[in-house]
Amino acid sequence: MSWADKYRPKNIDDVILSPEIRKQITDWIESWKEDIPKRRSLILYGSQGTGKTTTAYAIAGTFGVPVVEMNASDQRNRDSMKGTALMASLYGDLFVDSAKRPSKVILIDEADNMFERGGDTGGIYELSKIIKNSANPIVITMNDLFEFRKKNYASDVISSSLVIEMKQYGRKLDKNYNEFRRNIKARLLFILKNEGYTLPDQIVDRIIDRNMPDIRSMINDLEASAVSGTNIGDQSSRDVPEIVYYMVDKAFKRNYDETLRSIYGSDIDDSYYVSWIDENLPFKISDLQDLVSAYDLISYADHLIWAMERKRHYELMAFPMEIAGGISYYIQNMKHEYVKYQSPSYINQMSRTKEKRHALMSLALKIGLLVHMGAQRTMDDLWFYSLLYQKNEGVKNLLDEKLNLTQGEENALTRSE
Repeated sequence: MSWADKYRPKNIDDVILSPEIRKQITDWIESWKEDIPKRRSLILYGSQGTGKTTTAYAIAGTFGVPVVEMNASDQRNRDSMKGTALMASLYGDLFVDSAKRPSKVILIDEADNMFERGGDTGGIYELSKIIKNSANPIVITMNDLFEFRKKNYASDVISSSLVIEMKQYGRKLDKNYNEFRRNIKARLLFILKNEGYTLPDQIVDRIIDRNMPDIRSMINDLEASAVSGTNIGDQSSRDVPEIVYYMVDKAFKRNYDETLRSIYGSDIDDSYYVSWIDENLPFKISDLQDLVSAYDLISYADHLIWAMERKRHYELMAFPMEIAGGISYYIQNMKHEYVKYQSPSYINQMSRTKEKRHALMSLALKIGLLVHMGAQRTMDDLWFYSLLYQKNEGVKNLLDEKLNLTQGEENALTRSE
């Protein structure tokens, strides 16, 4: 068992939280001990690694009840919500004291990945109804609350929930930051001692600084450094979006040495990095002339990427990121307030249409097998099968019987959104 799993907090008192967040969560837990509260669900949102899922399990540990978890994308449609979360929310557990309230905690992990199209149609609407009738607490985690707000019926879910941003401190060097860091270091040193290892203080500090505020990544790096005897503190264990977010933030600060270190210390694709810088220029620049200068620089970096890929000038490989990384020096009037950096819009668009594209291909494969045609030819003719399905009852019944359509495939066939 990994150290991160072995030392996962068992109850809410063990979780490293700011005083404000701890009080909100504790008050919500207490509200369940007397009667079913008005807000039956708790939304925890924030970037990856901030302890949202860990906190959900710690809440269940505080209650002394099990967790019913739904975190796979194919488990979030209307039927699955009814079949799993609804039954768990309304009814007790034969193996739990019937006098105990609650009997379980329902965890809906990464709820901002619930789509109102494709295979997940109706999931959020069903969730909103479940929350209003639940006899057990529901914990909902998500990375981006603001993206979730855009979905149909999301406002019903949010209005029925206590919403907490899992942000332990406002900025470095404030009181919460210093306390958070002290608590983390004490936890890491306790784990090292308990496992029979030692590491120099500067290595532990480097691990903390490298992964802040992702405690799980800190523990993973700590274990790797202790067991292997190598300094993992200089390496990144974070996911690609978190790494590039960190790199973009460095690029918009005038410390080119730090920017270069972040670039050389990662294996991020150059075009991906340049696209992130490009996407976030309008959020950091208000002056039009600054924006023109910045886009000129980005266009030059993009041209080098084109030359490298199309003309096979691989000697240019390091240059596009180095050029884009110096963007702050082309901006005279930088916005200094906090900016939530956005991933490139074309990537978001591909992500949003993933379910729909998957449903279309799956539908083409099924129809192709039925009529003995290739999937690509069937895909070209889907408009014809869609017309038959909507206009001819016999064809509709035949396809329903033979193809066992999912909700997403049926939507694709009926051209429903």
